Amino acid sequence: MNAIRRFLGEILDRHQDKLWWLHSSYSLILGIGVMWLGTKHFAYLRLAVFHIAFIWLSSLALPRLSRWQRLRRTGAAGCGC
Repeated sequence: MNAIRRFLGEILDRHQDKLWWLHSSYSLILGIGVMWLGTKHFAYLRLAVFHIAFIWLSSLALPRLSRWQRLRRTGAAGCGC
């Protein structure tokens, strides 16, 4: 498992600049799309902003939820089957 983490860490370190540019381009395109949607179909803008906010907030909450003991998988002995 440590070998996989080390391998992925090396890949992420090697391609950090490319990943940052990809993230920045994606954010810029998403912002342009939301602005275009606001000018063309204002009724859909609320729905789009709600979906984007939900995805963003759930991505922030997921690491915190994964630390809860009740949600962790304990194996066959602890599943109560």
